Order: sequence, then structure tokens, then C-alpha cells
Amino acid sequence: MIRNVAGMLAQYLLPVREAALAFPAFALVLLVPFSFLAYRRRGRLGWQRSLVFFTFLYCTVTAFFLTLLPLPRDARATCQAAPLAAHPRWVPGAILSFPC
Repeated sequence: MIRNVAGMLAQYLLPVREAALAFPAFALVLLVPFSFLAYRRRGRLGWQRSLVFFTFLYCTVTAFFLTLLPLPRDARATCQAAPLAAHPRWVPGAILSFPC
């Protein structure tokens, strides 16, 4: 039972691990502008505001990676296996007229 649950969660561990590895790079890039703006607006850099900002940044990076990763190895085979996903219908409400 535990092995089955671990197998089901394994597909989510790759994007979360990649987000944890990529987060420091994003944090370093945004640290200087965030610090500059926060100090200029309020005259100090509060740790609570920084904690909330960088937590939001981590959650955003994780959600982005959960959406995109893992990418299929063979896109052509994936499109052949799921033809509806290969050619999405961009008409609102089109799912309501889909033949069952």
C-alpha cells in the first residue's frame, strides 16, 4: 500500500525537486530589485514582507514547474496517443457539444 502511494506521488516529486533547485537562482535575481524597492518605499526591509514575497515566489515557481514538467520524451507519439490534446478546440463551450 505504501509503495503504491509512493509510486503515485513520484510524478509530483520531479517538478517540486526541480523547483527547489531553481528557486535560489530566481531568488538571487529578484533579491536586489526587491530590496531596493522595499527600502525605498518603507525605509527598511522587514523580514515578514521578505518571507511572504519569497514564499510566494517559491509557490509560483513550483506551480509553473508542476504545469510544465515532466515534458514527454516523444512529442509526436504523445500527440498520436491523445489526438484531442494535439489539436485543442479554442471555442468556448465546445465541450458541451462533444459527442459522448
